[in-house]
Amino acid sequence: MGNFKVFAEHAKRYDEWYDNERNYDRYIAELTAIREMMPASSRKLEVGVGSGRFAAPLGIEHGIDPVDEMLVIAKSRGVKTVKGVAENLPYDNSYFDYVLMTTTLCFLDDVTAALTEVKRVLSFGGTFTVAFVDKNSVIGKRYQQRVDSKFYKNATFYAVEEVIALLNSSGFEMTTIMQTLLCKSNKCHFDLRVGYGEGAFVVINSQLA
Repeated sequence: MGNFKVFAEHAKRYDEWYDNERNYDRYIAELTAIREMMPASSRKLEVGVGSGRFAAPLGIEHGIDPVDEMLVIAKSRGVKTVKGVAENLPYDNSYFDYVLMTTTLCFLDDVTAALTEVKRVLSFGGTFTVAFVDKNSVIGKRYQQRVDSKFYKNATFYAVEEVIALLNSSGFEMTTIMQTLLCKSNKCHFDLRVGYGEGAFVVINSQLA
């Protein structure tokens, strides 16, 4: 999670995006998709917690992020925060029974190292959720064209098949998959559907293989 200077400089602006009238329904749809997929868990962690916009309402107690300015906001929302990177998680082996990454994958320096760390801190039988924007979706293609975007300029987007392959090669097995933000042109519907290929926001649950 190396190129995070922009998040430090614009943390407040990033966090306020979720309250914007144009974005709020989309945020709620993403939040709902993840909540629908969450199992009952006792120890939960969000990797790349940012300002806690997902961890706090989802009841995820622990969050790690490399940006101090983001962690201040997440902490104000009740998240127990730690400064650090996904590729080197400062937690004991098998400590968590639920780990979430929400739109974090595209900002990682070393995806394989990060997934290996998640595997290490996740207990056997626990659930790892990856939520991300499918690069082949309408929104994903739009993001990739925004070379002038402060936040997504250096992001690496992935197709669903690529994420599944990364999970498999890191020792995870997909269990369920959900999608929302069903967009055509400039119109989006916020229904939840099983599978992928229609929705821009995809949520994959996996467990240790």
